[in-house]
Amino acid sequence: MYDAIYTSNVLEHIENDREAISQLKTKLKKNGILVIYVPAFMILFSDLDSAVGHYRGYHKKELMEKVINSGFKIRKCHFVDSVGFIAWLYIKFRGYDRKEKSGGGKSMMIYDKVVYPISKIFDLVGFRYLFGKNIMLVASNDYE
Repeated sequence: MYDAIYTSNVLEHIENDREAISQLKTKLKKNGILVIYVPAFMILFSDLDSAVGHYRGYHKKELMEKVINSGFKIRKCHFVDSVGFIAWLYIKFRGYDRKEKSGGGKSMMIYDKVVYPISKIFDLVGFRYLFGKNIMLVASNDYE
């Protein structure tokens, strides 16, 4: 049994994510914490997602319902990387092409070093409650 479980970009690879969330609950100690980090919004779902085995992108309400229905209490849930939402839309509609540098290694390095730090500032001032490329959810399995 664990005090906490953290999943980062895992649930979107599991076809029956509801069952996976329920199974995670059985692995947590009383008052255990579950942290989930997943891609947001099906509008951002692209050929690249299919290629790497993603089944879905999540909406906050959908993810929260799945977690609550598995017996957890939501502690917080918000978007991450608000600027990334816009960047990923661009890549989706332009197309992911490593050769053309759209989503390739060099552009991702620039994104990580320059754009993502800016996105973190936007998230801190409130954009994380509006939209983002990912969702961060924290829940607990409090027992009455």
